[in-house]
Amino acid sequence: MGILTQVTFRVYPVPEVSRTVVMDSDNLAAVVAGIQGSVLTPTSLDLLAGLAAERLGIGGRLLVRFEGMAEGVASQVEHLQGMANGEVMEDDRELWEKVGGLGRSGGVVCKVGCGRWMRWRLPRRLGRC
Repeated sequence: MGILTQVTFRVYPVPEVSRTVVMDSDNLAAVVAGIQGSVLTPTSLDLLAGLAAERLGIGGRLLVRFEGMAEGVASQVEHLQGMANGEVMEDDRELWEKVGGLGRSGGVVCKVGCGRWMRWRLPRRLGRC
């Protein structure tokens, strides 16, 4: 048992812009490993099952979302596009609302983490998808 003697809260501003890059590749594991090993800082990195992507009506299975200041988001999207091509969605709010509802409707969404253990385990596991 312990007693909290100090608590620090951080307040972050609402992101100025949000962009999502929708990607598909024969080797999604390599794309995810490339993102994880890069300087990119996506706020969300979701891998969709094929049926889930069809339900959303999008042309890819990997969703990479960046949020923040306009210049920073544009730079990160450009960097990602240099790694692998994808469709950039300027207005992505509706897409993410639909992604949030997939779990309730039987769709499969894998939230991809960027923790240290994920860097070596995830590409091997994605190779089986």
